[in-house]
Amino acid sequence: MKAVNLMPRDARVAGRSAQGSGTGAYLLLAALAALVVCVTVWATANKQTGDRRAQLERVTAQAAAAEKRAGASVAFVEFQRLARERVQTVTNLSATRFDWAHAMREISRVVPADVWLTTLSGASGADSSAPTPTTSAAPAPTITIEGCTRSQAKVARLMARLRTIDGVRGVRLKTSEKPDGAGDEGCPANRASDPRFTIAVSFAVPGAGPATVDSTGQVSAATPASANGPPLLRANQTQAAVATVNKDG
Repeated sequence: MKAVNLMPRDARVAGRSAQGSGTGAYLLLAALAALVVCVTVWATANKQTGDRRAQLERVTAQAAAAEKRAGASVAFVEFQRLARERVQTVTNLSATRFDWAHAMREISRVVPADVWLTTLSGASGADSSAPTPTTSAAPAPTITIEGCTRSQAKVARLMARLRTIDGVRGVRLKTSEKPDGAGDEGCPANRASDPRFTIAVSFAVPGAGPATVDSTGQVSAATPASANGPPLLRANQTQAAVATVNKDG
């Protein structure tokens, strides 16, 4: 069958016009909605961009201020470093300083009345130079004494007494000889039979344990011992020194 539209022609034309107007309205609403969405997205993005730009400016300003403060504090940091280094230097020097005044007092305490010293010199470190404010902190200080006495036995007694000094690690007899003729007029023991001696007294290294002293008064590289050695070792040292000097009378 063929469909027949029974509506009048005017009604049919008005219906088609109304249908076309409804479609256009929908399209217009859709366009408006899309525009609103775009504007909203653009406004949001613009706000976020502004916030990020402001945050970047604040961070940049903070970084510049921090760099300025750091540059101003460089001098203080350098001063603090120098202060730490100098404190450490003074601490090291004080820990390794040798007390020369105490050593002099100890020597004057143990020297007998019948022994006369003509020369006394001190040295620090491995060389033989005289001590100075800088070398006095060097290790292995040594005091060399020269003098005269009435006999070789008194030289041995002096060596035994020098070994009792606080901090002594070795006493070595360099020479002990009788002059060919009359002795030095400057020394009370100036007879031809009165020996002239030279004795080296070595002390423990400041800030380190003293080394072991053998029976001849030499420093040994063996295990550390006390500053003056055990009593038996010190007795052996004295006996060896007496035996050595008694060979010459």
